[in-house]
Amino acid sequence: MVTAKDAYGNTVSGYTGTIHFSSTDHGAVLPTDYPFVPGDNGTHTFDGGVTLNTGGVQTVTATDTGTPGITGIIVNVLPITDFANTAKTSSTATFSWTAASGATGIIIQQSLDGGTTWTTATTTSVIAESDTTATVTGLSPATSYKFRLVVTGGANVGNSNEVTVTTDAIYIQVKAKLG
Repeated sequence: MVTAKDAYGNTVSGYTGTIHFSSTDHGAVLPTDYPFVPGDNGTHTFDGGVTLNTGGVQTVTATDTGTPGITGIIVNVLPITDFANTAKTSSTATFSWTAASGATGIIIQQSLDGGTTWTTATTTSVIAESDTTATVTGLSPATSYKFRLVVTGGANVGNSNEVTVTTDAIYIQVKAKLG
C-alpha cells in the first residue's frame, strides 16, 4: 500500500501523481508505475505487493515521476532472528522459529566448518512456507554443526541467526565373558 502524505504526515487525498518503485534488492519483483486517480483518495493498494529475493535489510522506495524529490520508504526486510534448537539426538536436530511472512521458500542449511561453507540440510519433510518447526536428519554422532534458516521471498527474506548444535554421542556397552 502506498499513501501520499504531506510534510506534516497528513494523507493528500487529491494526489494524482504517477509513482515508480525501486529497491535496494536488485532481484525484487516490483509493481509497475502507477498513476494515482482521484478515486484513490491518496492511498492505493497494490495487488501482488512486492517480492524481495535478497537477504539482509532491504528497502523499497516509491518516487513521484513528475517530482523525483518526492519519495517514500515502503518496507524494511527483517530476517528471522529466533531460529532455535529445541531437541537433538545422535543423528537429528529439531528447530523452531516464528512464521515467515509471505515466504516463497524455506530451507535449513548446515555447516561443518564453523559457517564458512553451507549445504542444504536433509529434513524429515519439505518445509512449507507456513511451517515453524523442522527436524534435520542424517547427522553424525558427537559432531558440532552450525545451522541457519534460509527464507526466500516475503518480509523475512534472507538468512536467520545461526545456531550451533553438537549431536549426542553414541555409547556402546561391551560385555566380556571371562574364562
